[in-house]
Amino acid sequence: MCMDRNMEPTINACTIPDFAKERLNKAQGHINATERRLWHDTDCGFWSAGQAKARLAEAWLWLKDGMEFPPLDRYLAREVVQARLEAFAQGPMSDAVKVVWAEVGAAEQAILETGFPSLKSPMKGLKREALEAGLARKYRYLNALRDLKRSVEDAIAERFVDLRPGDWVQVKDGPMGCVIGLAGLTVRFLELGTDSFFELDADSEESEGKDWLNYVVLDDWEDSMRRYTLLYAEITRVQPPEHPPIMEPSYYWMLSAYAGLRNISRLVRNADWLALADFDGMLSEVLDSAAKAWWTTFASSSRDVVWSSHSERNVERLEHRAPSAISAPLNRCLRNLRGLTEERGSALPREPVSWRSEIEEMLPLAKTALVALEPLLASRVDIAAGDWVLSNHGCGCIAARDGTKLIVDLGHHGLHEFKLFREFLQRIHPSDIA
Repeated sequence: MCMDRNMEPTINACTIPDFAKERLNKAQGHINATERRLWHDTDCGFWSAGQAKARLAEAWLWLKDGMEFPPLDRYLAREVVQARLEAFAQGPMSDAVKVVWAEVGAAEQAILETGFPSLKSPMKGLKREALEAGLARKYRYLNALRDLKRSVEDAIAERFVDLRPGDWVQVKDGPMGCVIGLAGLTVRFLELGTDSFFELDADSEESEGKDWLNYVVLDDWEDSMRRYTLLYAEITRVQPPEHPPIMEPSYYWMLSAYAGLRNISRLVRNADWLALADFDGMLSEVLDSAAKAWWTTFASSSRDVVWSSHSERNVERLEHRAPSAISAPLNRCLRNLRGLTEERGSALPREPVSWRSEIEEMLPLAKTALVALEPLLASRVDIAAGDWVLSNHGCGCIAARDGTKLIVDLGHHGLHEFKLFREFLQRIHPSDIA
């Protein structure tokens, strides 16, 4: 094995005191209650929000001023809540917390001034604009409360969490992986498996004497992106494996997007219309993968992203966030795809030969966005000249790298040019192929 999976953890990643954990957990529960109650019983919703803010105030005042508070009760009396909030407002606030605290107040005032439209009467009497405006006020307030909790978590993490992107970690009684993002007390990392990404014939000359399945790789990289909260998970830093895989998540999203494009292009080229019956799902997954390559690199903590499945929302929300060279072709492709499926609807033939021209117009849009993404992501992929790699073409040493272009010396198979993001490469040690 390239790594001892049973190695002892070397450094505790976090030592968050129970006092902070209890207050933050309590605040989260009250924020959840606020979301349930705010529209139908606004006073009750504000009461829950007050409890949440008071618990966050306790955590902040304990952290910054060393203030002590009684053991945790289920609820705080109204006068106690008021005292906590006054102490919080008058105490030392960071600039980030001041901004969020002001937004909480402004969002609350917007609800007090306008309220929410009643849903007790038939919905046909409720104007769509009023409903959407009410929802906007509701979620503005909820997002402000969550941002306040995140700001307090950031301060606690700064004091008690010793983690950075790129650290290798082990979850107690759980997986090992590499940290790719931190937001407050939430850590996201890529979990490692121990299966090879391709299989060799065990009886072949090339595989003789080599245990190819012992390389540490991402078993199923999409399912390997994990998220843990340090309020519950016990995480420690560990030594990295001897030959780690590429741990830049955008690399794998790009691999997925390009693989999807190649698959669709091959089906079109071979007129395999039966396999293309689910073209809309195939292309939307390509667009989603491209969007996630940007999100995971430049806004990995955003609540706007749906990580658990492919979503059109991930593409739509790139507008005004990602460069237009990326967001524009992806969204144009998405609109064209919607137009195609809505126009044909259930009348689509089982073998959609008539799709060909529309498909051939959409695929270059997706590829244009991917090509625009490549130079933004390439420098983050930590693979360089001198690294030995395993690919579907065999084993070799990277002789040169220029941006996204890799020249790999495959020995008696000669030099081979790879394009980064187009081929799955796995690091190996030269002694493993001697």
